Amino acid sequence: MPALAGHTTERVCLRQEHLSGRIHEAYGDNAVDTAVSEWACAHGDMGWANLTGPELTLLDWESWGLAPVGYDAACLWSASLAVPLQSERVLAEFSDVLETRPGLLSRLMLCANIERAQRRTGKTTPVTERAREAASDLLSSLN
Repeated sequence: MPALAGHTTERVCLRQEHLSGRIHEAYGDNAVDTAVSEWACAHGDMGWANLTGPELTLLDWESWGLAPVGYDAACLWSASLAVPLQSERVLAEFSDVLETRPGLLSRLMLCANIERAQRRTGKTTPVTERAREAASDLLSSLN
């Protein structure tokens, strides 16, 4: 991911307004300062379905562009929430970006997306409670 993050572009993957809107919708307007100060080029849809091996290949590039630092790793973490050991491994492997303020905000926005889906549909998924627990920890870390 560092090679991709170092790429220069004006293309946008995730806008500040979107990140702020989702977090505020789920956790309230005053829950946390959502301003992102560090942006980097990102794939934009980093999940297990878009990774192949044994030689790494990234699929599904239509979302790429600027996003908060750590956004791709946060997407992979979010996609791993159903398997606690896997999400913990992603946190450990990408702690250099996931523990930054932009990485924390990216993870919080992805938790907000899960919360929003639950509120909209009324359906609880296997990751709903894990995302709520993570959001609580993230809000504490960001405040």
